[in-house]
This record gives sequence, structure tokens and C-alpha cells, in this order.
Amino acid sequence: MGQVAITLNGRTYRLLCGAGEEQRLLALSGHLKSKVDALVAQFGQVGEDRLLLMAALLIADELFDARDQPAAMEKTPVGSEPLPVKSRAAPIATAQAGPKLQGKPVRSASALRKADAG
Repeated sequence: MGQVAITLNGRTYRLLCGAGEEQRLLALSGHLKSKVDALVAQFGQVGEDRLLLMAALLIADELFDARDQPAAMEKTPVGSEPLPVKSRAAPIATAQAGPKLQGKPVRSASALRKADAG
């Protein structure tokens, strides 16, 4: 049984994993850490639970885009333009992080990043 120490937002978490899975867990946690760090840089310390929730939503958005992309490509006739992947009409979540975001729908990871700027 392997063990990995992961630090997110200044807190260290010790996780157990299967033997030989340490590098994969470190890579996954590195991706999560980059999302949390970017959110902290953009919104500040808005609470660990909120930061982790927002990071999870960003990663889920990436997963949905990746999952939907092959389906969109299958529907594209040969020689034509690919179909747009981001065509969700319903918001994923309503961000509550900062004063400029409260109550605004967040439809994608890029919307979450841009919403506080405008």
C-alpha cells in the first residue's frame, strides 16, 4: 500500500493508494492544486470548502468537455467544420465567491475565470 502527502492551499493531506499508484495520485493532485491556486489568485481566500468546490466544478467541466468532444466529432461529416462542443444552455452552478460573482450563472470554466473581471 502506498502513501502520498498532498498539500492544497497550505494544508497537507495524507492519502493511501495502491502500490505503484503514487505517481498517478501526485499528478491528479497537481492538477487540482493548479486549479485551487488559480482560484486563490483570482478570488483570494474565500474558504477552503468553497475553493475545493469551485476547483471540482472546473475539473468536472473539463471532463464533460472531453467526454462530449468525441460524440461531437462523430456527428461531423467528413470535410465539414466540427460542431461546437460548448453548447450547454443551463448553468453548472451559481458562483458565490466574490461580490461581482454572486448570483451569476457559471456555464464553463472560462466563464468562472472571466466573470469576476467584468
